[in-house]
Amino acid sequence: MRRPVAFFLGLTALAALGAPAASASTAPADSLRYLLEKNGRGAGWFSVSRRLDASGNQVYRGTGEKPGSYKLRRCEIVTTPAWVPVHLSLKISAGGQALEIETEFRDGKAISEGKAAGSRIPLPEAKIEGQCFVLPSSSPPALALLSDFLAKHDAATYKAHLKAFAPPLVVDLEVTGLGTRTVPAGGTSAQVRAFELKLHVPRQRGQQTGRTISLILHQYPDGRFHGFETPDDQTRAYPLPADATIDGIAAVFPEKALKFASGADSLAGSLMLPAPDPARPGPRGALVFVSGSGPSDRDETVAGFAVFRALAEKLAAAGYASLRYDDRGVEDSGGDYGQVTMDILARDAVAAALALRARPEIDPARVGVLGHSEGAILAAQIAALLAQQSGQPPWCVVMMAGSPHAGRDIILQQQEHGLQVGGFSPEQVEHKRALQRQVFACVDGRADWASVLAMADTTETQALEMQRDFIESPWFKSFLDYAAAGWLKPLKAPLLVLHGELDTQLPPAHGAALRDSLKAAGNERVSYVPARGVNHLFQVAKTGEADEYAELKPELAPGVAERIAAFLGMCERLK
Repeated sequence: MRRPVAFFLGLTALAALGAPAASASTAPADSLRYLLEKNGRGAGWFSVSRRLDASGNQVYRGTGEKPGSYKLRRCEIVTTPAWVPVHLSLKISAGGQALEIETEFRDGKAISEGKAAGSRIPLPEAKIEGQCFVLPSSSPPALALLSDFLAKHDAATYKAHLKAFAPPLVVDLEVTGLGTRTVPAGGTSAQVRAFELKLHVPRQRGQQTGRTISLILHQYPDGRFHGFETPDDQTRAYPLPADATIDGIAAVFPEKALKFASGADSLAGSLMLPAPDPARPGPRGALVFVSGSGPSDRDETVAGFAVFRALAEKLAAAGYASLRYDDRGVEDSGGDYGQVTMDILARDAVAAALALRARPEIDPARVGVLGHSEGAILAAQIAALLAQQSGQPPWCVVMMAGSPHAGRDIILQQQEHGLQVGGFSPEQVEHKRALQRQVFACVDGRADWASVLAMADTTETQALEMQRDFIESPWFKSFLDYAAAGWLKPLKAPLLVLHGELDTQLPPAHGAALRDSLKAAGNERVSYVPARGVNHLFQVAKTGEADEYAELKPELAPGVAERIAAFLGMCERLK
């Protein structure tokens, strides 16, 4: 099932920011490049720049990145010399899912437009009164701007209650001067002016109480921005040292950028190679990774867990190469994800497999397909199309958390699970089932949108309108009618079916049904492995529910990658 885009209303803890760069160049004292450090270890970077535009307005810009997860692609804040906000432009991606916000400040209002995964997000206007600072989620340029404002104030005595705009909310900002202090800055220390910032966020729908987000802003003695710290989670930021290294950025194994054509579009990915092995010279066996549903980056990052990167490194350690690629319209790949269908996604994967076969480091006879979730559902079609186009079927196929069932049946089953755990009354359950079927009827052309809204209550109407672009997308219609079962008969390559026994998105019955369908279709080389205590992302889990993902260790459960490597070893012996 498609992974939903999580839209957080600003004010994500600023420690969430970070970025990829294995090493840093020399950073002078007034460097505009900063290291993010968590628990004493490098965890990312960000950059900040300042300039005046032709109108004399102040323009603050920045970018940043966290390994395998969060990327601040663009943040630009424009203010007048008197610190009155003029414009905000923000683009964030997490797990390949992009969030964009554009805000104009005029006539005492903040007027915003939002977009997530290509779909418009309605954002309410916010009333701006008095001194208000723009503090969008995880935005170091905003902190640099606030630092410049505070530079003229006494760090020992200053106290103020200000306002901050964190799209789409205006919240209270409490500032307290803490005087001067000495803080760690890599292997050295620095003397800084310090101000405590407290953002008081009011209670939102579905929350019991509001919350307060705190951090300490650091300045050089002359008032220039030095960095910040969030004491609660042991995160700090400071000018990037010359010898900085960032955990999780530098690949353990060599990687090569790879671009390949799929139709009229160019897709981008990373080819991870195992270390040279004198005992096994020559081209290597490899897998193409095909991600789950929703716009995904090459690492298939979900809730901070880079599933495919973790798997690629494990397989490289076992001697196998892999190609991970960004979905079309995501990160460095061209095209428009908003126009994809299941068939287009399958053909993109075939193009990736053909590109992998053409690499000199890879044995073209040993290129297999590994699909996760939707990628596993598509794997049989990918194998069939690959054989049709090249005359050579895949070396092997790995299906992780797949299903042979039609998309609409999967959605109904997921809805049923949500209703069971949601505490709805029998009347509410029946209503929501009927509403879901009416949505299907609308997509099938048997009903119109007005008939869907006529069945919905006020809350459901708002949710439906926000999801309308998605519901009417080519992908959703193609997914409803798609079933892997129709592609299984010609699939004769060796197969490994892996399924987590705590998977609640596609419960383990789907894996067992896939195994049975494959055998019924005549494939005698099927290995089926139910993974105990493992969720949909193949993490060690407690409940398996999606809302638990972010609480778990961002790593594969023991034995998952090893089982895949053992399967590939068996496929080596079969040739």
